[in-house]
Amino acid sequence: MNKVTEGELEQEFLEIWRRLVVAGATPLAVAGGQGLLLKQNWLKRSGDQILVPLDRWIDVNPRATKDFDLVVDLGLIADEMAQGRVTELLTAMDYQSTIPRWQFTKDLGGARQVVVEFHAEVPDKGLPNVRTKGHHITHKPSLGESGIHGRANEEAAGCHLYSYIINLAELQIPLPNPVTWSVMKLTAMADMVAKAGKHQDDGRKRRFFDGQAKKHASDVCRIMAMTSRAESRTTARVIDFLKDNPAFSKAADIAREYFSRDEGWGTLNTKSAWAVDDHAEMRAVLLSWFSGR
Repeated sequence: MNKVTEGELEQEFLEIWRRLVVAGATPLAVAGGQGLLLKQNWLKRSGDQILVPLDRWIDVNPRATKDFDLVVDLGLIADEMAQGRVTELLTAMDYQSTIPRWQFTKDLGGARQVVVEFHAEVPDKGLPNVRTKGHHITHKPSLGESGIHGRANEEAAGCHLYSYIINLAELQIPLPNPVTWSVMKLTAMADMVAKAGKHQDDGRKRRFFDGQAKKHASDVCRIMAMTSRAESRTTARVIDFLKDNPAFSKAADIAREYFSRDEGWGTLNTKSAWAVDDHAEMRAVLLSWFSGR
């Protein structure tokens, strides 16, 4: 089976992003592996000063991804007309709903696929025209097949704050601030470690979840390494905004458990990809973000 190439992914991403902008449905941010790939490629051109310069990275190869994780504004979920336009563009681009209304998949041929996932922060109770139903953030009343859902993502809190903007093909594309992004990845890492632990008697599943956990741990380090000087000046404000958020508190516990000790799971499973001093500095900064509760 052939993999989707980086060039194909970028072309597909830019097309769907351009259509979302035209539809008045620009996402708050691109997260996940695609967001990290976009930021790394942008930094090669921009020359922005970051915590660990790219020329000091031991492993400069971005991890493979075929998913576009798009964090959408709750205003989109509440807007029936905008939802209709998003549904129309997904249909026009040959995307099919694979997890009802928040995950959409496109077949590129040769058993190759691209996946778009819509994520949304969990809304406050009483927000007009929006409801939470399980893992789904939906329009109220339901739009059925004429709308999209956001996957309920508590870790996306603060995603609208101090986005890192890259410019690509005359498009402005926001990426999450590094604190919120770290909350997402720390939580995903710990979830995968827990799932691996539940499948000790099934080697195949255990190896799969362990591999996913290591990918998320690696992503945590890449987020840290690519934190720009400008982003560093705003992290305190993001932390102040999130300090009472349960998802942030959970991530703080995870950061300390996995990265505070030299023998911690996160430390051990990421240190080989970085110079000793760089890895120590990334851990120190990460822990400083999550130690002020």
